[in-house]
Amino acid sequence: MPHLFRAHDDHILCLSSAREFASLPFWEGNRLVKHEHVEDIQKSLKGNIHSLNKTLFRAIAIIDDVGEVQWYVFDGQHRATILRQFFEKNPFEDDFEIPVMWKMYDAKETALIHKDFLDCNRASPIEWTVDPKMMTNQYIDALLLKFQAPNGTSDKKTKRQQPCFFREGKTKRPYMSIEKLREEILKKYSVTGWTKTPDEFADQAFQMNEKLLEGLAAKDKRSTLETSMLELGFALANVESYIWM
Repeated sequence: MPHLFRAHDDHILCLSSAREFASLPFWEGNRLVKHEHVEDIQKSLKGNIHSLNKTLFRAIAIIDDVGEVQWYVFDGQHRATILRQFFEKNPFEDDFEIPVMWKMYDAKETALIHKDFLDCNRASPIEWTVDPKMMTNQYIDALLLKFQAPNGTSDKKTKRQQPCFFREGKTKRPYMSIEKLREEILKKYSVTGWTKTPDEFADQAFQMNEKLLEGLAAKDKRSTLETSMLELGFALANVESYIWM
């Protein structure tokens, strides 16, 4: 993709193949696709699919712990849905270019990804109390903040530098996969409802982690993984089925 411009925060503007962009998966933290909105956009096109190239799309690339780069549609998923449908119905139609702003992130930068998502969506109100994916982002943000701070305090001024326990993309224990965490939060709260606030959820996770670490410290013999968890100070990724939720 030819680079046209690099912003001060490392966002890069480029021209991308519409077909290739439409084939990218949507970032899991994105809003739910509203089919009514897709239909409204389709009507406004009046049959001219190429008019979608007059509005900026956004993508992100995430480098996971094993060094693989995963690309996602970050903003413009309703328009990307229209592109997907168009190329599926018209596989031999000529491709065309669309403007895309993208940025590369490290696996440990979940909080920054969430912040950038909010920044690029300020023009369109996010239905926090309706969209379960947006609610899930709040729970993950609370968890990230809780485990960044000494003794679990949520005071941003007391944050300390320490290994990030939560990783985007593929990772291995003792670290926890953000994708798996997001999936489990959605699964649990779609059944039980949002009975806990994000802060209560993070408090519960922190308390469970402390109990697990105490249990590991009391063991006479520990596996290599258990030793790593104890040294890191994080044991939640070893709890099957996320029962700590």
